[in-house]
Amino acid sequence: MVSGIYSEKSRDIKKSIKSYASMKDIDPNRVDFEIVETANYLLVNRSLDLYDPIDNLEEAIKKPYDIFQIHEISLFYSPSKKIEFPAKLKTKNDKFTHIVIEFDLLKFPEYRSSFLDDFAAEINKRLAYNRFLVDFCNRGFWSGVRAIVEDIKAKNLKENIRELNVCNGFHPVETRDGKLIFHYMNKIEALKEHDGKIDYAQRGFATGVEEGELLLEYIKPKLGKNGRDCYGRYLKRKKIDWSLPGNKLELKAGDNIEIVEDDDRIKYFAVKSGFVKKDRSNISIESELKINRIDMKSTGSIKGFSKGDMSIEISDHGSTHDAIGDLVEVEAHKIVVRGNVGAAKLKAEIIGVGGLVHSKANLKADDAEINLLKGVLEAKRAKVKNLEGGEISGELLEIGYAVGSKIRGESIAISSLGSNNTIYVSKTLKIASQKGEDCTIIADSSVAGEDGNKINQKERLFLELENIVSKEELVKKKSVDELFKTNKIMVYIKERINYYKKNSLKTPRSLLDLFEESNKKAEELNEYIKNLKTSEEILEGIDFDLHTLKKGIYDIRILMEGQWRGINKIIYVLPNKRRVEKIPEGSSQIIYLRDDENGEPMIESESYRKGD
Repeated sequence: MVSGIYSEKSRDIKKSIKSYASMKDIDPNRVDFEIVETANYLLVNRSLDLYDPIDNLEEAIKKPYDIFQIHEISLFYSPSKKIEFPAKLKTKNDKFTHIVIEFDLLKFPEYRSSFLDDFAAEINKRLAYNRFLVDFCNRGFWSGVRAIVEDIKAKNLKENIRELNVCNGFHPVETRDGKLIFHYMNKIEALKEHDGKIDYAQRGFATGVEEGELLLEYIKPKLGKNGRDCYGRYLKRKKIDWSLPGNKLELKAGDNIEIVEDDDRIKYFAVKSGFVKKDRSNISIESELKINRIDMKSTGSIKGFSKGDMSIEISDHGSTHDAIGDLVEVEAHKIVVRGNVGAAKLKAEIIGVGGLVHSKANLKADDAEINLLKGVLEAKRAKVKNLEGGEISGELLEIGYAVGSKIRGESIAISSLGSNNTIYVSKTLKIASQKGEDCTIIADSSVAGEDGNKINQKERLFLELENIVSKEELVKKKSVDELFKTNKIMVYIKERINYYKKNSLKTPRSLLDLFEESNKKAEELNEYIKNLKTSEEILEGIDFDLHTLKKGIYDIRILMEGQWRGINKIIYVLPNKRRVEKIPEGSSQIIYLRDDENGEPMIESESYRKGD
């Protein structure tokens, strides 16, 4: 039998237990210990194992050395080594800066007077055995232990699984490297997602931005904070590496850039709408972008904005290739192209093309001027010198020569009309001369051809309301007469009620009920008559709208200054999809729609002289 208690000072209790067990020739699992006293030390030189005692732990924590503890312990033989407090230590993170102890209250021994001290001592033993610091940053430790002991004493074990913080170190804050965020480049990424075919090279592209837009954001490098784990080890932060590109900002603000800076970051805002111009050391906003060519290889799409004063000028006018290549998209306030436009998309308030617009191109503008159009153009106002197999729509259109094309507009002027054109007109069409034939002119009160449908809908609604109003008119007189009679009855009842009040007599209940009933009936009659009036007003409004829409069809004028050639067709689109057609002949005439003697629409023409 082993007896006696052995005392020593130890930095490693596990090692001390093994040594004692070897000395006594016993199983280490039968050795237990108690902590008598604990002292704290700073390891000032690890290689030489030099350390200094700590008088003030709070001050020592701030110093860049590891902390360790030497415990004075009593070792002794324990035959059963019974565990009174079944619990286990757990770390909350991989830095070992937060240690808790987890236990099940249902497995704890019965409460006794020394329970508080015994429980606290057991926790410290667990910490010391695993080389965690005892009484180190354990804020709230004693209050937590007392609360648990009180629950055991009161047998309040509803939540039997508990955790108790036994060590809270200082988690290090990582040092942050600087970072430059190109917010305006997100538009390029959005375009990539929109059309995966577009190739954005690393050179040559431009990006359009709006006034007030955040272009760039530089997040400054920030030195982290040192930490310390529950082993007492000093967790040193990383230094800022100023040689890294992100940690040294050398970007100056050029024209139309505003800088907003705080302690954490620098933001670059656009003062006006324009294109971003950036080199290694400077960023600026320019309203005008002059470029030789836009295509997949050199630029990719150039997306500006159709508002503001941003303009793009493409100067390449070579005959072997396009100034704007296939599949790109170009957007700005103004786009001027000296050469040709391939199968691209252009959007601007103002577009000018000095060369050819290919058949697969799509252009959208407020004002456009095109030399040769084979693609699609949508513009409020447009001048096209040659329209060959293309498609154009807008409000005010001026066309030099048109062949094999589709034209849709409100007011259209064509200098020379070739063959196989389809023209939709909603107000006026003026043709100076015709060189070809087989053209179809469709006169419709809407460029989109929707007014006919509107007329049909309104006519149906008009007939429905007219039928309702006519039926309601039959009962309207009866309603008015009944209201007149009801009002007379109410006057009589009021006189009788006043009589009773004047003579201090009790008004009969039947008289009051009759007055209430008559008043309710009068209100219902008034509401009914009011609704009849509303129906009539709606009917009048629809009648006015129908008249306006029909008048729009009759107001369309087609003017031929020259001679009609070959077989052409003029079609006026009427409500209910009715169509009136005519093959025009002769010269210098105005063609329009009018009603004949029977009120049926017919196409008429009359002579025209310049100046009329």
